[in-house]
Amino acid sequence: MVRYFGLAKQTSFGSPAAPTKFIDVLSASAGPTDERIFPPSLGAREPTSWLPGQKYSEPEIETHIWPEGGVENVLHAFFQNVTRTTLDATNNVYQHEFRPAPFGTTPVYYTWEIGFDEVTALRIPNVVVNTLTFTFTSDEPPTLSASAIGGFPITTSLATPSYPSVRPFANPDTEARIAGSVVELQELTIELNNNLERFHDLTAALKGIDLTGLEVTGSFSARFRTSAHLNRFLNGNETSLQVTLTGPIAGGSHNYKLVIELPRIIYRAWESDVTGGELLVENVEFQAIRPSSGDVVKVTLVNKVSAI
Repeated sequence: MVRYFGLAKQTSFGSPAAPTKFIDVLSASAGPTDERIFPPSLGAREPTSWLPGQKYSEPEIETHIWPEGGVENVLHAFFQNVTRTTLDATNNVYQHEFRPAPFGTTPVYYTWEIGFDEVTALRIPNVVVNTLTFTFTSDEPPTLSASAIGGFPITTSLATPSYPSVRPFANPDTEARIAGSVVELQELTIELNNNLERFHDLTAALKGIDLTGLEVTGSFSARFRTSAHLNRFLNGNETSLQVTLTGPIAGGSHNYKLVIELPRIIYRAWESDVTGGELLVENVEFQAIRPSSGDVVKVTLVNKVSAI
């Protein structure tokens, strides 16, 4: 049985590539769409013909958050901007900082591929990630969901996947801070949305994908034990959020690590239901705002990958 998800960075738009990395995802879907047109007929109540329309794909994956082996490329396919720093040349440990690309950036395109048992594989060219969702709960390991936009898939021969030996980040690896202080949360979700726009020319062919407005939102729930979050909402006080996942040793004194930083957030909604005999829980929705200097969001990944 060969089920897999693989990906590869393309050299340019329209140049699909065989997968070079494989992620042991929880689920993957190709999402092919063919907007065929069925013109009405004067001579019949039913359509009597059809015409080709726009073709594209909206693939999705959900995965545990792996420190390396392809998740770094999913991040790159969303942010379109990464800076690498060598932390330990002897032990091959590197730090990758992902920041949002500015307007006018020509995207780096990826090829995604999904293997379907012994039947076939679908190869999706010209992929750019549209949304990323980081989910943290007390009863499941942290997960990353990604939805993307790409070209229409083709079938191809099955690949042979291989995976790195490092484990994914787990619940005990997680630390969340609000306003610089560690907080105890029950659930936390951070959603990033590129709001991508497909560009089709007059032939209906997909010719490119453009970045538009970036949105960063999220929500969390916590035991209602102090009025700190309530007061922030009522008074319109801004704060910050940082989530750090610290995994096993990568090399030398450096651990595998993922850090999500939102330096400026504002609470959009707050609620807490009072029910007899049940735990008081507060639920907060927030939105990130670009600070006067820096970025609205930055994700830092430490692993042993030398180049993305």
